[in-house]
Amino acid sequence: MKNKIYFNFIILIVILSCTYRTQSNEQRLDSLSTKNKENKIDANYKTITSKDIASFYYFNNRYGWYEIDTAKFKEKYYFNEQEKKATIKESDFAYFRLKNTYEYYVLDSFKLGKYFYKIIIFQSDGENDTKELQIMLNSYDENQNLIDVILLDQRFTFESEYFREFNIDLNKKSINIKKYEIEHLIYDENSNIIGTKQNPDTMVAIVKYQISKQGNFKKVH
Repeated sequence: MKNKIYFNFIILIVILSCTYRTQSNEQRLDSLSTKNKENKIDANYKTITSKDIASFYYFNNRYGWYEIDTAKFKEKYYFNEQEKKATIKESDFAYFRLKNTYEYYVLDSFKLGKYFYKIIIFQSDGENDTKELQIMLNSYDENQNLIDVILLDQRFTFESEYFREFNIDLNKKSINIKKYEIEHLIYDENSNIIGTKQNPDTMVAIVKYQISKQGNFKKVH
């Protein structure tokens, strides 16, 4: 009888040990896998667009920049060394650099093949003590090693208004980004602001990327 009880006890320990290891592995990849429902954006999960993310930030009229609605997130993260050193595709301004003091939040995550992808949002330093809103897409391998990074959206208002619209098609594995730069101000010959334009000048640039089988973002247009 004692042997039977001892045997059952050993079996229970083995089962609990396996369960713990399984849960630990799931938690390790939780922020990168589709199991993470915490901050799921309202998308049909065939396409993810800038409109799906618009409810997670707002424009602060007092300061004149965009801020994150942090109340909608349970966790914040910081960039690791690998992420800070990464080359960010479609980063158009030389001053933009990732810092370990920046807090970022995971908007959504998905998996294509064996690679994991996460869409993140964070606020960064802009020019002349301003703040900017950034939305990026990162890709990772099974061991959470960073593969690639692309800047989906960048929003700020300073001397000009700058923002982007994007569309990620998971079926086609495509990323389309439309960049807007709007000039509202009028300058004199000495570069002093003397007024605002009744009809602002708008410049638009379109770029297209393909998500490769290796988890890279390849520019196609």
